[in-house]
Amino acid sequence: MLSFFQKEQEKQPTRTETASAAAENATTLTEADVLESLPNNIILCKPSTGQITYANATSRHTVELMGESFPVTPDALEGASINIFSDGGEDFEAMVGDPAALPFNRVLPLGSEFLELRFNILRDKNGSHERTILSWTRVTERETFKAEAGRLTQMVDKMPINAMMCDPQTGAIVYMNDSSKAALAGLAQHLSVSADAMVGQNLSVFCQELQQQPGLLVDPKKLPFKTKFELGPETIGLSIHAITDDHGGYIGPMATWAIVTAQAQVEAMVSQSSGEVAAETASLADQASMMASIAEQNIGISSKVADASGQATDNVQAVAAATEELANSISQIADQVAHASRISGNASEKADQANTVGQELSEASGKISDVVKLINDIADQTNLLALNATIEAARAGEAGKGFAVVASEVKSLATQTAKATEDISHQVESIQEQSRRMVESITEISEIIREVTAIATEIDGSTNQQGAATQEISRSVDQAAQRTKEVSDSMDEVQQASQKAADVAHAVQQSADRLTEVANGLQHEVSNLLK
Repeated sequence: MLSFFQKEQEKQPTRTETASAAAENATTLTEADVLESLPNNIILCKPSTGQITYANATSRHTVELMGESFPVTPDALEGASINIFSDGGEDFEAMVGDPAALPFNRVLPLGSEFLELRFNILRDKNGSHERTILSWTRVTERETFKAEAGRLTQMVDKMPINAMMCDPQTGAIVYMNDSSKAALAGLAQHLSVSADAMVGQNLSVFCQELQQQPGLLVDPKKLPFKTKFELGPETIGLSIHAITDDHGGYIGPMATWAIVTAQAQVEAMVSQSSGEVAAETASLADQASMMASIAEQNIGISSKVADASGQATDNVQAVAAATEELANSISQIADQVAHASRISGNASEKADQANTVGQELSEASGKISDVVKLINDIADQTNLLALNATIEAARAGEAGKGFAVVASEVKSLATQTAKATEDISHQVESIQEQSRRMVESITEISEIIREVTAIATEIDGSTNQQGAATQEISRSVDQAAQRTKEVSDSMDEVQQASQKAADVAHAVQQSADRLTEVANGLQHEVSNLLK
């Protein structure tokens, strides 16, 4: 195989050499065919110059596939410098001729591609450095994946979320990002192991609640899993999710966690506040219901007051009419009192005249006393009966029932008088006495009549005052009737306002009911959010 790469001799070979070379060439061609048919990219170059002397078919095909990413065409590959594989940062021509630098491996970009280069020495039978062989591979996809994986790894390392990866078989922590390490360092005094020794420990060392969940970390069907637990004075929120590959295979559980002490306090406050909102909303609904009920009662009361006010108006109007009639009656009484006063005056005059007549009668009786001595007794009785008749007449007024009795007695006495004229004298004396007494009585009656006249005069003044007061009462009642009518009209307005208040109260109650529903929904959503 090595003779395939030997330089051609400048002189013509001898027959013996030709036969020997033919045999050797037969073997070399076979080895060349092997190189040509290898699925690997193979290139040979001179150690002294770095010039490419051979590129197998696979290399030429790969260069063709790379297109413009490769600096030469497949046909120009042989004869080109080995530096066509360099990204400009290294001199491969010098390196391929330096046995101390070989073997040499490098992955480098070339255009839009990534190539993995593996250089080594190819020696001849004498051990001399005959050629440098390059086996190279397109690793663009692998390097791209590695770069992406590196970026993802760095993202996970640097992301501000505490993350851990666990073994899918044992649940042991196999990876922690930087945030987890820093956060655990701050919680070191509350951990059973140091933060640096956490990798390799089961995740339950961090969250003891997992000890009550056997098989959780090894069974992806039990994931995701969320919990909160206390670690010293802090509250920790932990979430565990199953990580799978492109084919759904279970890679392992990833745990993300955070110190949520402040959040837990806020959650408790929000939960309490939402509960208070719900309670206050329920209270508002009750108050709105009470308002609606009170408004309904106000409507009923105002309706009753309106009816009562209307009735009061009617009553006041009736009182006004009665007061008017009373005023008229008082006016009539005043007229009657005035008439009575006049009559009393006339009676006083008649009494004075009767007094004079009585005195004259007394004198006449004295004169005839001597004449009628025979009939004194009868006269005395007659005087007595007359006096009785007068008294009865004074008492009975126009009734005069006593007159019938007295008249009967007078008749009887007249009969007796005829029989007993002797009594006339006595009767005349009696008449004289009675006349005297009549005069005295008439005098007293005159005084009484004068007193009655004075009283009538006072009554007349009082009735005038009463009339004026009654007229004032009538005016006041008229004003009260007007005010009562205004109250009735105002109560109609109050009733309308109460109806509007009832409508508003019902609207407030409906709003309060809707607010209650919203508050209950908010409390439910907050509860779900805080889970």
